[in-house]
Order: sequence, then C-alpha cells, then structure tokens
Amino acid sequence: TKMLCFQVSQVSRWLSSAQSRASTVAVARNAFTPACTRPQSHHSWVQRSSRKARREKATQLQCSMSFSSSSLPSAVTSFSPNPQTWLGMEPDKDIVVGSSFSVLPIPILSDNYSFLLIDIDSKTAAAVDPAEPRVVLREAMERGVRITSILCTHHHWDHAGGNEELVRILGDDLEVVGSAYEEIPCANVHLKDGESHKIRETNLSVRALYTPCHTRGHILYYIEASPEGKKRPGPTGALFSGDTLFMGGCGRFFEGDAKDMIAAMNKIKQLPDETLVFCGHEYTKGNVDFIMSIDSDNSDAVRMSAWTANQLAVGSFTIPSTVGNEKLYNPFMRTADKILQQKLSASSEEETMATLREMKNEFKST
Repeated sequence: TKMLCFQVSQVSRWLSSAQSRASTVAVARNAFTPACTRPQSHHSWVQRSSRKARREKATQLQCSMSFSSSSLPSAVTSFSPNPQTWLGMEPDKDIVVGSSFSVLPIPILSDNYSFLLIDIDSKTAAAVDPAEPRVVLREAMERGVRITSILCTHHHWDHAGGNEELVRILGDDLEVVGSAYEEIPCANVHLKDGESHKIRETNLSVRALYTPCHTRGHILYYIEASPEGKKRPGPTGALFSGDTLFMGGCGRFFEGDAKDMIAAMNKIKQLPDETLVFCGHEYTKGNVDFIMSIDSDNSDAVRMSAWTANQLAVGSFTIPSTVGNEKLYNPFMRTADKILQQKLSASSEEETMATLREMKNEFKST
C-alpha cells in the first residue's frame, strides 16, 4: 500500500537483494524474527494460552473479583465512567484514547514493554523505547502502520539499545526524540522539561516531563486526547513513564535520591487522574506483593493484589493503570501520607521515600 511504501522499501534494502520483490512484506516479517528461539506469538515473556482458554479462565475468575469483569476487555474504544475499570489489557490489542490515537504495548526482552503510539488518521506511529526493533517493526507492519519516530525515555540499554538498529533499517531521516539532559543513541530531537514536540508525519504532540532519579536525564512523554476526544467518556491522555513510575512502584535511584523521586511523583500527580500510565516493565506482581507486606490493610492495595493475580493468571497485562489509581495504592506516590509514615517509623516524606526504596530493594517476591 502507499502508506507502507517508504517503510517496505527501506526494509527491502536491508534484506538480501536475492529475495523476490513480489514477496517483500512476507520476507520482511520473517526477517524480523530475532535470532533466538521465541514462542509462536514472539512475546518472549508472556505465557500464552489459546484465546478461547483465556476467555474461559477469565469467566471463572471474574465471579470473585470486584471490578475485573469490566477491566479484562482490552480493545477499548469506549469506557465506563469509573476509571478503576480501565486497568490492564490482553496481548496483541491496542487502546484507543479519545478518537485521535491508540497505544499498542509490545512485550520485549525479559520483562520490558515497548509501545507503538499510533496516529489513527495517518496510520503513522512513534515507537517508544524499541529495544527489540525487529519485534516492534513486525508489529507495525502487521497492522499497516509506518514508524516515523522513536520516543526514548532514558539511556539504559533495555530502552535505548534498539535505536541504532532501527535507524539502520528505516534510514537516517528517522526522527529520534530523547532527553536534552543525557546522551541518547541517534537522538536528533532533544527535549527539555515541559517542551512539546509534534511527532513527524502525525497530528500528535507529546510533552516531555523531566524526572531525574533513575537516570539523571530521564524524561516521560505525556500526550493528551484531542479536544473532541476529551468530550467522550474515558482517558484524557496517556503517559509513557519509562522506569520512573511503575504499577505499584517506582524505579531504582541509580542516579538520584529520595528527594528527586518525590519531585518526579509530584509532577506526575499534577496530571489528570484519568491519564493512562504505560510503564517500561511488567513488575506489578512484585510491587503489589511488597505493598501487601507493609500496607496490607489498605483496601485499594488488597484489591490491586487480587486483580494483578487475576490478570497474570489469564495471560493478560497489568498495564495500563491510571494516575488516579496509582495515587490510591502506590506507596511511592503516597509518601506524604501520615499513616504510611507511621507504619514505616519515618518522620518526613523524604525519609519515607528513602525507606520504601531500601525496603523494596531487599524485598523478595514469592
């Protein structure tokens, strides 16, 4: 198709010249299979059963869950008024936000997520942290989507390690957006805190939120639904939080301290509660297990623990969450809570954050 003309031609050059031009797309899809052996679904860490089996298991488990029956469907084009029902999704589905864009999570490496941020009208997309570019490219091609940009949250290899290969495949004019505060491979657009950027060949703009701590230059990407889309029930936008905010947790303080992470959490709290949160790793089970070890009488934490077990049991993702939901149960977003401080024998918000991080670093999930 004309829409894929550029991308297919770039892939064709990358493939052996001996391949038949009549089967370029089919050859490209085969070429995008990584050298290591993968499950048929090419999701390296998602335990997949048949869709029928997943649906049957979900039906059985939903009976005992407070809100799982509303949250399990994942090709979400309409939403209930209750944001707590917007959590989680199945593999191979995307979530439509408003009417202008959708987000497709792609499991990569051992427990990472990459994402396609898709402009629905133009069928173009930005690849977020595409550390396994061949997997991400294949997902894009199977959906008839052309990648025009990379959005990179920080310099760690499991987020930025695929930039060079993706540029090599798609061409040097590929837009690579990164932080202005640290070196990002192949970056040709460098965003500072609060700056907005229109993604190449799309109608979508993202705003950078500078959140130093996990790395000194870490940024998040926030995108709002269109004014028309905001009139509809559902999320008002999406946040790609990298390794700063996780479902029920936060990133390690590799290049920052507790004060830095408090500032990062406060910046995220300023976003609308209805903002969907797409984080960089599937860490939710370990995070909620940790929360239950320190805050087991928190009813929201109890609910999230049960819901997480349900999601993973039926082969679904625990992302996305919402900003509003994380504020209810995520202790790293509740460091000013006096009851939590008392449980941790902490006398300040900074001490609470530092104590939480130290305890989580040592915690072993079952």
